[in-house]
Amino acid sequence: MEHRHPLDDLRRPYNAKTAAPLSKLHALTITAAEFQTHDDSMTVGPTFTDPVARQLHAELASTEARAPMDSATLPAQP
Repeated sequence: MEHRHPLDDLRRPYNAKTAAPLSKLHALTITAAEFQTHDDSMTVGPTFTDPVARQLHAELASTEARAPMDSATLPAQP
């Protein structure tokens, strides 16, 4: 379970036509980082021989599996 303050939820979409290019780059960077973390946990995690390490990566992967879905509120880039 992730603990965060409700005011930290950033779900206000921006207008892709009027948003600053840097804002678009920030959104894409955050989304890419979430996918990279998820992919890492899914591919590297199961290779550990230590059961605690495998459990930790499985937990991280399950947490990160929800994060890209949260990014679905970002507008599609043209």
